[in-house]
Parts: sequence; C-alpha cells; structure tokens
Amino acid sequence: EEPVRAVLRRLSAVPRTTVMIVSGRALADVAQLVGLPELIYAGNHGLEIHGPGVSFVEPTAAAQRMHLKSLTDRLRESLSDVPGVIVEPKSLTTSVHDRNVPESRRPFVENAVREVVADDSDRFVLTAGRRVWEIRPRVAWDKGRAIHWVLQRLESSAGRLDFFLGDDRTDEDAFAVLKGAVTVKIGVDQPTCARYRIEHPEEVASFLNWLLQKLTPRQSPHGGRNGSPSRQDAPPILDN
Repeated sequence: EEPVRAVLRRLSAVPRTTVMIVSGRALADVAQLVGLPELIYAGNHGLEIHGPGVSFVEPTAAAQRMHLKSLTDRLRESLSDVPGVIVEPKSLTTSVHDRNVPESRRPFVENAVREVVADDSDRFVLTAGRRVWEIRPRVAWDKGRAIHWVLQRLESSAGRLDFFLGDDRTDEDAFAVLKGAVTVKIGVDQPTCARYRIEHPEEVASFLNWLLQKLTPRQSPHGGRNGSPSRQDAPPILDN
C-alpha cells in the first residue's frame, strides 16, 4: 500500500538504517511490487536475496530448479481440471493456491500436491499457509537464516536495534532467531513467539511512522530536541 511504501522510503533514507523486505514471493516479483531499489529484498522465504551491497541464492535450491520444474509440470497436469486452482512457479519454489477452488475439490488438491511431493521427498518439502501449499527445496534455510545472513554483512552491529514485523506462519522462523529484536506479529489469530502484536494490518503504517519519528526527532524552535510528550510517544503495539 502507498502509505507503507512512502514510510519505508523515508526510513531507508535515515542514516545507519537498513530496510529489508522478506517475502514468500519470488524476489523479482516482490522487488517490482514494492518498487524501492534502495531496500534489500529476500524472496522465496529467504532463498534469494538482493539489494545494495548484498546478493545471494541458496546453492542447493538453485541446483534443484530443473527438478522443481518437472514436479510443477506434473502437478499442473494433475490439477488441470480443477476450477480455481493456481499453480505458481517461483523459480526456487512453487505455490499452489486453492482459495478460489470449490470447497468440495480442496481435498483433491491437497492429495494431489502431497502425492507429487512425496514422490520426490528427498529433494522437496511441503508446507501449508493460508489457502496455499508451498513446495520448497529440502534445505536448512528459512526467513530467520536469511535475515541473520544479511545482519552479519551490515557495516556495524554496535548499538543496533533490529525490528521485524510479520503476519505469516513462516515469519515465526525470523521471530525465533531475533532474540534481542523488537519482533511484532501482525494479527491476533495465531500463536506466536514474537514479543509484541499489532492487531490489524492497517496499523502497520502507524507503527512505521512512529518508528520514523523516533529515528528522526524534530528540532524545537529553540534549537534543541523537541521532547514534549505526545500520543506518539507510545508505539501502537501490544505486549504479547
């Protein structure tokens, strides 16, 4: 959304601040969707990373591309007569969306996906999201490891405070590794190991604007920092 994009652009311009987007989408897709080249992007749940000064593709996942294509082709054939199903190849992973599939056909989709992945279980694993099945290479890599990889390559960790917001089950991998960070779960419908929660996605922009305000304190008319109390002094998040 444009309000979030605008505040991300401003945050990325703050000195000693790095903004990273971590997504299940293919890296090229999420980078195009957000449209801010100054950010770091991690696509396919962290299997591919690119941004200013960093570039990475998980080598085992890259080596399995042709096997994944073959698996995806078989899956498309199996599901070709199911209305509403979307088989989405993403280079390093494949997603199968059943949100628009009639309720009576969803078990068929699940069984077809499970059978195809089971036939190649030495190379691929299956995970479930919100009305989506994710087929990923069997590698010890996730959003948490991707973020850790990027953090190790930042210029300095002295005095750094990390923030991570996420609304997906796969974001729990990041919450788990960011022990000293401000971790925020978006939504209240799932258990989480994040330290805080934001109840509604619409409140994300408010939180990011609060953070931007704290990183760029306004000058008072008398030349000092404006320290007068306001409602913005408290972040719009809840203790978990």
